[in-house]
Amino acid sequence: MAHGDEKVIVDVREGERAQIIYKDGEGKEHKYYPARYAYFVIEDLQTLVVLNEPPEGQTEPVIKRRIRGTARLEDRRLSVVGDPTSKTRTLVMSFEASDWRPQREPCANELLGAVYSSFVGGAMLGFSRRDWEIGNDDEWWSACYLPKPFIEQLEASIASAQLTSVRVGLSLRGLYSDEGDWAPVSARSNLFIRPNRKDNDVGDPDLANGFVSSIVFTTAKVDLRHPVEPEAVEPTDELGSSSPSAPVDPVSAAVAVLAARVEATRRTIKWVGGCIVVALLFIAGR
Repeated sequence: MAHGDEKVIVDVREGERAQIIYKDGEGKEHKYYPARYAYFVIEDLQTLVVLNEPPEGQTEPVIKRRIRGTARLEDRRLSVVGDPTSKTRTLVMSFEASDWRPQREPCANELLGAVYSSFVGGAMLGFSRRDWEIGNDDEWWSACYLPKPFIEQLEASIASAQLTSVRVGLSLRGLYSDEGDWAPVSARSNLFIRPNRKDNDVGDPDLANGFVSSIVFTTAKVDLRHPVEPEAVEPTDELGSSSPSAPVDPVSAAVAVLAARVEATRRTIKWVGGCIVVALLFIAGR
């Protein structure tokens, strides 16, 4: 299926409590429940610098900077309802600077009533079909809009090659799960977006819109501990007593060895000479 091909319409209708119900070709119905959060691990990142044409009424081109990379869903898959061929675990995620200010959004909860969730940026998630005219392949993508100071810090870490990990959490409307309403995030259920709301065409599915609920990156670890010098070990003699170490003069050592050998030779000659005298006296006495 590609952009411009004949539409592929599936049977999707609204259910209770914001659910959607999909009926497959065999008449079997599948329920999909609103899912709130999706968590990603970023596998690679790079900074793109684009020179755009001047805005209307201006003459100077505009330089745009954007961070772009590959994001992987944690232990789950993403697809379009009714189109299993669109299933994926990875997508292209981009980060751009914006005038975003942290805000809180009211969230309906049947037990707690109106509660609030805090967010740090805007986000969108979608699926673009292959377009043979411009050479694009099928592509899952997500765009995140974050405060400029954070983007600048992230760019600096990429440029210095000190970045070691990035994790992103998104809170999106228009995202669905094949688990029940109360399935926890730890259930790792698969995620879905619905076909086009107007005509149920899987070739042009709806976008999921919302917020960046969390984003954190780490840089290379620096060891701030002072190195500990090993304690000096004093040499010991055969009896185990220690003696202070001192530099050895090779000439003095050689002279000492030669003197010891001469002394040993002298003692040997003296002992042999004494034995010869005793032997001569014994012979003379006979």
